[in-house]
Amino acid sequence: MPDAAPVIWGGYVGSGYGMPTELSTRALETAARTEGLILDPVYTGKAFFGLYSELKQKRELGKRIIFFHTGGIFGLFPKAAELAPLL
Repeated sequence: MPDAAPVIWGGYVGSGYGMPTELSTRALETAARTEGLILDPVYTGKAFFGLYSELKQKRELGKRIIFFHTGGIFGLFPKAAELAPLL
């Protein structure tokens, strides 16, 4: 059985904890428009952008990729005014 240990890339954090990046905000917009996924602007936005970037760089990720998205709607409320122009 292959090693099932997760691989963690730490380079997508940006300027700090709880702070969205321009790229995570773009990932949020793209996921919503193309796939109907509602991501929060910080955590799942950064994670989704990281996964997208790794795929775009053609990094060998294995046969199956799982992106756990457990919510995010509550992270949108504090950022409503900032995200409104994207809608």
